[in-house]
Amino acid sequence: MIAQVHEKIERKRKLAPSQQTPFKGNNTVKHIIPNKKVGQAYDPFAFANKKMLEVLTAWLKLDP
Repeated sequence: MIAQVHEKIERKRKLAPSQQTPFKGNNTVKHIIPNKKVGQAYDPFAFANKKMLEVLTAWLKLDP
């Protein structure tokens, strides 16, 4: 029998745009890609919008 030896070919990973994230690297170490804007984080201590607060208060007063 003749054994065939094949070299392992390294394939470059090509992800669809929906699969791409703002992180690069493997699962062990992830670095944020510079200049990539990510959405704002929720700030529970931020001041509330006064107009929205008035609308909410008026709506709550309607509910007995």
